[in-house]
Amino acid sequence: MEILGVLLLAIVAYPIYRTIVEWRRLCDPQRWKYMGVIVRRVEALDAMIDVIGRYMGRDIHRQVVFHGFRYEFMGVAPQSYKRRMRGAELFLEPGLLYGIV
Repeated sequence: MEILGVLLLAIVAYPIYRTIVEWRRLCDPQRWKYMGVIVRRVEALDAMIDVIGRYMGRDIHRQVVFHGFRYEFMGVAPQSYKRRMRGAELFLEPGLLYGIV
């Protein structure tokens, strides 16, 4: 009977443990080096450095900072690019693409 209790505890505890581990991994900003980031609002950025132009009514900055990572302007990308972003990239609405420095 004791083994049944241990087995039941393992069945209940393991999914909770995996959820906590995955949550911590997703909350780690270091993962943005390896994944693309989509930023919908400029207010989410930590800093914006040197305006170099405008695109669709939005300022284009030479560099932006997001959660401590510095990204440099790479160009303009269509909205469909969000589905195939590579690591170390930041897509700022309406289509400004930045790469990690």
